[in-house]
Amino acid sequence: MFRRFTGLGAGYWKLLAATGFSGLGDGVSLIAYPWLASTLTKNPVLIAIFPFAVQLPWLLGSLPAGALVDRLDRRVVMVAMDVGRMAVAAVVGVTVLTDTVTIPLLFLLALLTGTGNVLFETASQTILPSIVAKDRLQRANGTLWTMQWMVSQFIGPALGGALIGASLAVPFLFDAGSFAASAALVLLLAGAYRPRRAAAGSAASAGATDPAAPDAAAPARTSLRQEIAAGLRWLWRHRLLRTLTLMAAGSNGAFSMIIVIQVFYAQEVLDLDATGFGILLSGIAVGGLVGSQLAPDVAARIGSGAALRLAMVVGAVCMAGCGVTSNPILFGVFGAADAFVMMMWNVVAVSLRQSIIPDGLLGRVNGAYRFFSWGANVVGLPVGGALVAVGTELVGRHTALRLPYLVTAGIYLAMLAAAWSTISTARVAEAERAAEAGT
Repeated sequence: MFRRFTGLGAGYWKLLAATGFSGLGDGVSLIAYPWLASTLTKNPVLIAIFPFAVQLPWLLGSLPAGALVDRLDRRVVMVAMDVGRMAVAAVVGVTVLTDTVTIPLLFLLALLTGTGNVLFETASQTILPSIVAKDRLQRANGTLWTMQWMVSQFIGPALGGALIGASLAVPFLFDAGSFAASAALVLLLAGAYRPRRAAAGSAASAGATDPAAPDAAAPARTSLRQEIAAGLRWLWRHRLLRTLTLMAAGSNGAFSMIIVIQVFYAQEVLDLDATGFGILLSGIAVGGLVGSQLAPDVAARIGSGAALRLAMVVGAVCMAGCGVTSNPILFGVFGAADAFVMMMWNVVAVSLRQSIIPDGLLGRVNGAYRFFSWGANVVGLPVGGALVAVGTELVGRHTALRLPYLVTAGIYLAMLAAAWSTISTARVAEAERAAEAGT
């Protein structure tokens, strides 16, 4: 039972605890932010402003963030971003207390939060291979995602629903405290976490035949633009990772259409109050919690490629199921199954990137990956709001709120059909062998 948790090291458990504190605040905010926005407007397009502002920095800042993470101590970046996000969350709480919060102010604060998220998450994913051995990455990611998912999707939303009942400001002040605790724990990580850059002419970690090796291996500092370009080239020339990047972009963009109208769906279709909404999100999170822990076992049994395929098939079925039901319990069952397979996708895909991307390029390639995958949310959020707004005029409000779920199911199936041969288990194994050989 406990063997799955051994061999990860003290540094990993500090990182895990920091993730837990930060994720708990994020989980509270998951319900608090849309609920706050819904008190300011009932316009679905305006409601999309907050998640749009949080996701916009992934489009604008992922590439420079990746280059900076490949230049700086990754632990220092994480602490600085925790402190910055703590300050922003405190400002939101104070403006709610003083009744001075507005949609434009919320947009600005969301932009700042999103910028901190980009740098923190890029550094967090990049630092893990320096803390945990490569053969433990899937287990380490599974446990890390379990903690993050449990507190942000399971405990946090339920707690957020209860805190909203006390005061709408309390969840944001709680979030500020969670970022402070996370910063303190990251500071306890021993050592320095600057990227490893090989000396010129040596067998660089990027590999002698790596298309970006000159940029990665050179001891001389190149420009930020050159380093960003190196990460983009490496990712685009790697067929498997390029395919996974495009699939992640499509699925994230589609799913973000749902995020923007989820609070309305809960209120108007499922007939839930704030507490019920929090419980629903927590129930769905149980699926993700189980999926993050079982992902390494499923991948080991059926193969990583088969696990990725399975995630997309089940995800499509679940999205269609959510879009046709008005029963909150059945909705929760479909949502939990979707969370299970999507978490499985994340654990397998993230571990794969960490194991095959050279350390000197890891920040930049991760930044490039997230530029496409997370940047797609910026497109999906306003599209989701507009789809419901237009659909309301054509087919009525209740039917319009179902459209994002049904469209997302169709997008999942279309992507799977296009990428079926590329994401096979054999292709994954081939990529891992090439990484080991440095080719």
